[in-house]
Amino acid sequence: MMTPTHLLVLDLETRPDTALLPVDRDPAVFPKPIQHQIITLGFLLARIERDGQGERYAVRKLGAASIADRSERELLAGFWQMIDKQKPRLVTWNGRGFDVAVLKQRSLIHGLTAQQWHRTDPRYGYDYRYQVNWHCDLMDVLSDNGASPRLSLDEAARASP
Repeated sequence: MMTPTHLLVLDLETRPDTALLPVDRDPAVFPKPIQHQIITLGFLLARIERDGQGERYAVRKLGAASIADRSERELLAGFWQMIDKQKPRLVTWNGRGFDVAVLKQRSLIHGLTAQQWHRTDPRYGYDYRYQVNWHCDLMDVLSDNGASPRLSLDEAARASP
């Protein structure tokens, strides 16, 4: 089985896409992922170094891409190109519940594909939630995939030393 050689930590910042929101929507209801326009994609890319006892991470790039500099389509295309090129382990907080859904659904709008995303082993690839080799959603991991209550990122950060 192929294993990732890089780690990609990802966080999206979004805003409601008013063109896709229903006219009669309840403002208290959080919009669906497809109704969120990506405004910033923050990331850290690191090389995974294995020594037989564990992993270390050598940071290669830390950055953010924003719609201030390029279109949402270009942000998405750049993300999928990085996935195709680096084949990284993706690390997110609630990425399965939000960030990845936004990436996939907004890519539909722009006619983009995610080739490498779907080329990993279907049983243990990016979309398989019970194995963290390709996608480690830290919120899921810390709650045993929902067996215990999920922490907010704020709660986890406040509890950390």
